[in-house]
Amino acid sequence: MNTTARPTSALPLPRRRDGSGARNTRTPAQRPPVPSEHALAPTGSTRISERSSAAFATRMAEHVVDVLNGRRHPATLGELLTSKGLAWVAARRPARGETPRYRLRSVHTSLITARCVEMCWIVDTTDRTLALLSTAERRNEQWRCGRFAFV
Repeated sequence: MNTTARPTSALPLPRRRDGSGARNTRTPAQRPPVPSEHALAPTGSTRISERSSAAFATRMAEHVVDVLNGRRHPATLGELLTSKGLAWVAARRPARGETPRYRLRSVHTSLITARCVEMCWIVDTTDRTLALLSTAERRNEQWRCGRFAFV
């Protein structure tokens, strides 16, 4: 068995895209540039908002689940929540001595506008799986959660 590699000059050139069957004789330098994956991706504030909102949603979900399990005090989320959001989370904090009940399974986000994101957190409990829905708005370059609902 011959294990020597063929020189690249011996490799056939790709066929032309026009379907004529003629071999492509242009060198790589003569071919038009192929757009990179970065050129095809969204640019500007939309892409930044998508990454920012997803990072915020994940961090927020972890913090809220910690509060629901009694491992974190709700006041530590003051910068991340509006007053309504803080009240909702604080009302669901377990009483002293209760065992942790919630485990974060996944986080899903949907960017509504560059300044508004809807989040869905899938949370497991000891006996069932819940979806925790939330909405966050971005003001002055900071995301803040305002509404929560278990489904």
